[in-house]
Amino acid sequence: MKFRDIREVGLPRLLCLTLALEPDLSLAQTRPAPTPLPPSPPPIQSARAIELHDALPPACAGLREVDLDRVGQARPASFPPHPDTVLDAAKRVQGPDAPRSPTGSIVLTMTVGAGYTQPEPFETATIVAKEGNGVWRFLRVDYYVNRERAQALYPSRKPQPTRKVTTGELAPDLAARLDSAFASPCLPFEPDYAPPGMPLYAGGIRPCFDGAYYTILIEQSGRRRVASQACNTVWETGAIIRVLEGAHSDPRAST
Repeated sequence: MKFRDIREVGLPRLLCLTLALEPDLSLAQTRPAPTPLPPSPPPIQSARAIELHDALPPACAGLREVDLDRVGQARPASFPPHPDTVLDAAKRVQGPDAPRSPTGSIVLTMTVGAGYTQPEPFETATIVAKEGNGVWRFLRVDYYVNRERAQALYPSRKPQPTRKVTTGELAPDLAARLDSAFASPCLPFEPDYAPPGMPLYAGGIRPCFDGAYYTILIEQSGRRRVASQACNTVWETGAIIRVLEGAHSDPRAST
């Protein structure tokens, strides 16, 4: 494009060109404001979900945010396993030489399978019981699943113990957390099964992309309850699972 000298264009024509390039602010000022988008419709819960939600104690905030009807629909047809299945799995992990399991008014039994991210795979069986004097005691057995196979393949090697046993009185903070869970008014309302993708009462799900599956047997006052949670551990049942997963004694106390 060839530009001409301003003296050749002339001031009147230059002024007209400048005005033509300026926006028409009067049109922008009179343009109506955009119509706001309508609010999103409220989520539609089933009548059963509303009934279950309204029956929850106000203190159960973690449960109140969940669609308990859809949680129930997500439960596998094979759930729950028979309580004896959990006990048999624990006995297999413990082996024939395990110490006597603790007993009491409440007995908790949980097994966790070996994980592919472990440097050396092992399975764990944990039993925690509340004795008559109110003391929580535990027995934990870690079973290193590959050591027996390695010993069979290389019999000349020095054998390694296949199981690690830890037992004693539960650490005070863990014992207090169990007492709190069993005293909670929310525990009786909690579903026995919690899926990895948690349906929410407000709609949608809370996703979880990786995590373990936990199955625990709770024996109390002659009743036996099997609970399973996948990926995230939630509610008071999840707190009980976390205590068993990390069961240990007070390092300052002798076991």
